[in-house]
Amino acid sequence: MESRLFWYYIKTTSKPYSSNYFSLSGNYIRNFGICDLNENEIKFIISEQDRYVLDNFFESKYGIKIPV
Repeated sequence: MESRLFWYYIKTTSKPYSSNYFSLSGNYIRNFGICDLNENEIKFIISEQDRYVLDNFFESKYGIKIPV
């Protein structure tokens, strides 16, 4: 939920409010799909500390590139 991908999803699907705030109701979060991960990928995610590397990993898994 701390990834660029999650916030991209929220910004493109949820209701925007003033001052760049977005709705985080359960419906929006519940509909966010979790990709299948193998055992090596899970170990990588748990051990990786660099958020930029993790963001790139998840964007690659979902087949999307989010402009920084």
